[in-house]
Amino acid sequence: MAVTAAIAAVASVAVAGTGVVLANKAQKKGREAQEKQNAIATARERRGAIREARIKRGRVINASVQAGGQGSSGEAGSVGSIGSQLAQNLSFLDANLGLSLRIGQAQSDAQTFRGIASLGQTAFGALGGAGAIAKPFTTPTPPVTV
Repeated sequence: MAVTAAIAAVASVAVAGTGVVLANKAQKKGREAQEKQNAIATARERRGAIREARIKRGRVINASVQAGGQGSSGEAGSVGSIGSQLAQNLSFLDANLGLSLRIGQAQSDAQTFRGIASLGQTAFGALGGAGAIAKPFTTPTPPVTV
C-alpha cells in the first residue's frame, strides 16, 4: 500500500511539473506576441511623430519664405525647437517600449515562480503534507528494555 502511495505521489508531481512547463511555454509565446505588438505600435507612433515634425518644419519654412525672412534666426530657432521636441517624443516612446518589455518579463518570471511554488505544494501534499512531518514526532516509541 505504501509503495502504491509513493508511486501515486511521484506521478502527481510529474504531472504537475509537466503542467508548469507547458504553462510557462504558453506564457512565453504570449509575452513574445505582446512584445511584438508593442514594438509595432511604438514604430507606428515614431513614424507619426517624425511626420508631424516634418510638417511643422515645412510650415515654419513656408511662413518664413512668404514673410521674406528665409534663413532668419527666428526660422532657425523654430526649426531647432521642432527638432528638440521630436527628439524628446522619440526618447519617450523608446523608454516606454523598454518599460513595457521589462513589465512583460517580470510578469512572466512571476508566473514561472507561481508554477514552481504550485509544484512544490503538490509534491508536499502528495508526500503526506504536514501529517507526514508530524508523524515521527507523535508516534509513541516502545520502551527500551535492558
